[in-house]
Amino acid sequence: MNTLRIQFVPTSSQPPGSPGTGASAGAAAPLTVEPRVLVDGIDLGEGASYVFDWLYLVAQGLQPGEFDLFTCSCSVPGCAGIHESCVLRVEAEQVIWEVPETAYGRMLRPRVVAHGAPLRFVFEPRAYLQALEDSVVHFEALQRAHPLLQMGGLIDYDEPQEGDMPVPLRPVRELLEDIRRWQASMLETSAGGTD
Repeated sequence: MNTLRIQFVPTSSQPPGSPGTGASAGAAAPLTVEPRVLVDGIDLGEGASYVFDWLYLVAQGLQPGEFDLFTCSCSVPGCAGIHESCVLRVEAEQVIWEVPETAYGRMLRPRVVAHGAPLRFVFEPRAYLQALEDSVVHFEALQRAHPLLQMGGLIDYDEPQEGDMPVPLRPVRELLEDIRRWQASMLETSAGGTD
């Protein structure tokens, strides 16, 4: 089985309008981090221009269905040239990611998955859920330590507009609940429900 780990790496650039070191203004500069997904210790997105869709993966949990492992910074995968979603399946005490060759083959072969092998990762469910929860707990600790923490990569959360001063992100569990509600509404809509 594969192992999953999610880490947060400080970015080299700060968001627009950040106050430098903040020493003269009396406030610390905001920390900007980007989430990274590691399978068997290998950063899947290393060298890619994609953004790891961490919050959406965590919100999905063990809910089978399609998901975007990576996306564009605007949250539209097609904008980054990703036109096929990954599939998450749960069966026989396994969490399985089936990764489309056309979207990810060039990025993952042979660095992560050997040529000819299926692009899939298999995780033990308890360890998988623990890795997701550990990432949330780690991010919460970062939010407590850095009140102006910013999420690098994606631009659709609480990130300030260009020229605005950084504002604190909402608590990560609140963001996750918003995403889960959105995911549920999408399932309802695709099942023939109403908006």
